[in-house]
Order: sequence, then C-alpha cells, then structure tokens
Amino acid sequence: MNGRYERVSLGSLRILFFLDMEDLEWLETPNLLHFECWDMTIFSYPRQSTFFGALESITIPYNSMYPWDQSLLNENNNPDPFPRLLALRLTYGKPETVLYSPLQLSSLTSISFVDIAYVGQCDRAALDHFMLDTLPWPHLCPRLHTIRAGEYPNWALAAAMFHRRNSFKHVTPIDSLWLHAHPQKNILGLISRAIGVADEDSRDIISAAVEIDQMVRQRSEREFL
Repeated sequence: MNGRYERVSLGSLRILFFLDMEDLEWLETPNLLHFECWDMTIFSYPRQSTFFGALESITIPYNSMYPWDQSLLNENNNPDPFPRLLALRLTYGKPETVLYSPLQLSSLTSISFVDIAYVGQCDRAALDHFMLDTLPWPHLCPRLHTIRAGEYPNWALAAAMFHRRNSFKHVTPIDSLWLHAHPQKNILGLISRAIGVADEDSRDIISAAVEIDQMVRQRSEREFL
C-alpha cells in the first residue's frame, strides 16, 4: 500500500466486539447492528457514518459514550448521530470532569448501567448523571421506556425524573426500572407512585424520597465509623 492506509469494507458484518479501539476509522461497516467495546479513547472514536449509522445496540464504557456522541455532533453537524440505536449498555466508567451535552438518542428504548467485570454492579454516579440530564430534557430520548442498573440511584432524583418525564404527553413514559436487588417496600411504593401517577403532586413524593436518601446516607456513615 506504499505506506498508505486504505479503508476495508465489511458490508456483511453485523456484530463487532473489541477489547480496545485502534484503527476503526479505516473500517466501512454500513450494516453493523451491534457494537461492543471495553475500552475507548478520544483518539479512537469512529467518526464515519458508515460505521455507526445503522447501529441498533452499543455496549461501551460510560466515560466514552458522551465524548463520542459529542464529537459526532460537532464534526458532522448531525443532531442525531445514532438514528437507529435501540439499546445502550454503559459499562463502568466515572463521568468525565468535562461537561458534555446530554445524550440525544431519538430511537433509544432501553439503557443499562453495569460493570462487565463485576456483574450486578455499576458506578452510581453514571446512573445519577443520566437521570439528572433526563430530568430537564425528557424529549432528548423520547422513546426511552426501560432503565436497568446494577446499583440503586439517588431516590429523590429518580422520583423527580420519573414523575416529570411521565407527565409529558409527547414522550414515551418510563415504565420499567430494573435493579440488582429488591428495594425496601416503602421505596418500591414511592418509585411506583412516581412512575405511575403523572397527575399527582410531585412534592410529597420527592420529599419522602429525600428522607429515604438521608436515612440511607446516615446508615452508610454509621457502617464506616
């Protein structure tokens, strides 16, 4: 090739798994549906639409998805770089200190937060970060209906996000929250109210959730004394 790289076309490829990302910019995968990677850096994000345009599911570290999405928004001037993405699975990764725009995924129906190395666990900060983004901007993932997590969220944040989102008529309500363990009965009842009663005043629900978070925090502090 005379020292020059050439693109490789893999038109029949449907599933692609990488431990880490190198040279993905040279792949043409127009029919790729499922992509999984355990390690990505800012230098290895695929930026060609023939790689990500048809993706229906992605498994990727949390702290890689946001900058990848942001780079596509900035470079391609495309407000919806993953138009067919239905399922997003975010593996362990602490949120970046850099502030990125919230994820805007028009077709997304399910998002999961899980640590591949320790099944059933995830970084709670990543889960809370996503919920905090979703609270003021429910329209950015208008078809989302399922959240799966390997850790409990901040209950007040979760209650506020569920109640506000499910009060909007033009987005799909979030009606499914999958957790790694069964929460206490009072917590379960509170979140069920937030999810299912959109016309109820949210102040009582959120106040009760704040009290639960305070009790959980106090209990955790006593355990470390």
